[in-house]
Amino acid sequence: GIARSLIGEYADWTIVDLSLDGRAARSVVGPDSGPRTEAAVARLTALPACACPMIASAMSQQTPLVRAEMNDSAELGVLPDGRSVSAMMQAGSCAVGPVGVDGVARGAITIVRSRSRQEVTFLELSVLAHIADLAGAAVARLQAAKPPPARRWSRSEEHTSELQSHHD
Repeated sequence: GIARSLIGEYADWTIVDLSLDGRAARSVVGPDSGPRTEAAVARLTALPACACPMIASAMSQQTPLVRAEMNDSAELGVLPDGRSVSAMMQAGSCAVGPVGVDGVARGAITIVRSRSRQEVTFLELSVLAHIADLAGAAVARLQAAKPPPARRWSRSEEHTSELQSHHD
């Protein structure tokens, strides 16, 4: 999906947070498939978006954000062992594009680059924001295409319906 397609030239780590039908989902993709990365992905997947100040801020403000220098800050959250997510990822820079549907935050797409790479630029932030907008439009289309939930009849409604049919 989106997370995997941004890995490589664009990002070392990608986090995609989406909230659909009241359920939060997180997808995390790291720079490789080694055991250390897999363990890190599992730890990051367990963190809710609201535990990551930069992601939560981008979502609440519905504004794309970029940080050229992370410096092991807690902006991407703190793990249960007290270590910052930025330190674990060896983050040098990152950007967050909020995913909105009809002006309501439904998630975010976050890219992280390691310290050894060029920092995320404002031009790349605008591309990420566009990708997040497209993701929001896709979510809106999915929600619009879903059939309404089946209506459940209560016993009193069945009884009322029976009475009305006898009077007709």
